[in-house]
Parts: sequence; structure tokens; C-alpha cells
Amino acid sequence: MELFRSQYKYMTGRDKVIAMDLEKETGIEREIIAGYMTGFQNDPYFVLPYAPLFVVHDTLCIFDHAKGMIHRSRSDLMAIDEIPISYQKDRSWSARLIQDRMDGSVYAVYSKNLLTWLRKVDPSTGNLGPMSRLTHPFPEEVKVHGRHAYYVYRPYGSLQHRTLYRESVH
Repeated sequence: MELFRSQYKYMTGRDKVIAMDLEKETGIEREIIAGYMTGFQNDPYFVLPYAPLFVVHDTLCIFDHAKGMIHRSRSDLMAIDEIPISYQKDRSWSARLIQDRMDGSVYAVYSKNLLTWLRKVDPSTGNLGPMSRLTHPFPEEVKVHGRHAYYVYRPYGSLQHRTLYRESVH
């Protein structure tokens, strides 16, 4: 992110003024605007950080995987606390989190070899719950709703037959 924000230093004077004017209009920092103005997000060296935002009950939770923390704040953006997480260090983590919209639960998706499983992440402590293994290998479009995992599975060797499956999660 530092490289993205540093693009402001290398802009021409005219472009810097445009970035400053946009900062006044939108409230977004001029360094971030400059990164987008220069097209740095398309650079092969720039990797967009994965930090999803979920609303859990009345709390905003930002899962900052680069720093290994969950930043929690109230709905009026007043910071509550930061909680350490460690699940992202597991090599089988598939770099995805999904949320159950019914109860606000957040699940980490793991994949290794043919197996895919879900583990509930407690946003107030950062601890992991029990594993729920999905029956079929290589599921597509995994979603959780009402403590059930929904996913599409295409049998091996078939290009046309895809089926929606439902399994309960712990």
C-alpha cells in the first residue's frame, strides 16, 4: 500500500492539483486518488490487500490479514478494539471469508488436496470453531445461510451437469 500511496510524489504539478481538488470534494486522501490516477492498481507488482468488512450484529469488523488483526468499531466508526487472528497463516486457507447473513457468523474457507472445509471465526476473540467438511471436492460458489452451506458441484469429467448442494455447518 505504501507503493500505491507514493505515486503522488511522482505526479506532475498539474496532476497533484487535480488530486488535491478531488480530495476536497470527496474526502478521500489525495495519495489514494493519485494511485488510481496513475493506474498503479494495474501494475503487476501491486497486490490488492484482502481486508473484507463484515457487519456482525451492531459491530463493524475489518479483517486485516496483512497485519493479522480484526479491527472492530461501532456503527458510528468509533474504534472498539483490535483482536489478533492467526487462521490466515495456515497454508490450506483459501484466502476467503464468507458470512452467514442470518446470524452474522463469519467462516474461513480452507482447501487442501480434494477437501474443502469451513471453520467459524469468532469476531470478538479471533478464535476458530470446529471444522465442517464439505462432501464434494472442488465446490464452486460456496455460501452460508442459516447454518447451512450452499455450493455448486460439477462431477469430475462432466462439463454440463452442475448441481446445487446444501449441507449443515457447525
